[in-house]
Amino acid sequence: MAFTFTGTADKAAAFARMTDLPGAVSAASGASLTLTSAQSGNLILLDTASTTVTLPACAAGMSFTFVTTTTASAQKVVTSAATEFLLGGLSLVSAGTSTGAVTFNGTTHRSLTMNGTTAGGIVGSVFTVTCISTTQWVISGVLQASGTAALTPATS
Repeated sequence: MAFTFTGTADKAAAFARMTDLPGAVSAASGASLTLTSAQSGNLILLDTASTTVTLPACAAGMSFTFVTTTTASAQKVVTSAATEFLLGGLSLVSAGTSTGAVTFNGTTHRSLTMNGTTAGGIVGSVFTVTCISTTQWVISGVLQASGTAALTPATS
């Protein structure tokens, strides 16, 4: 399929539409990013040390995969509503001898924040969230940490 662009506005509009395609790559490169349901299936690059990514309203089947490409200082992923929760678990792997795991209970936990040390977020951390109902996202993945791995799920 070929495209003909007649100007800068056409190129910008075409690029904007491409980030909404399943399997596209989106960057969380600012202080915040609010995802849309049209971006379901996207790979989200956490390429800013401090950013907050808000998931769209939960609809069963939506899924997003996150990859840390810049070591975190405060990279946060949060559900869009106080009635939507994270369920599942993440493994934390430290360059040292300690490893850990964190469990999200699906009833009160709404977010995770990586800090680039004990709470994960070192380059190469990867996790996926998949909506399974109107109130729950399943989370799974492996976070790269340093020191004694320790991540606490948050309720906001």
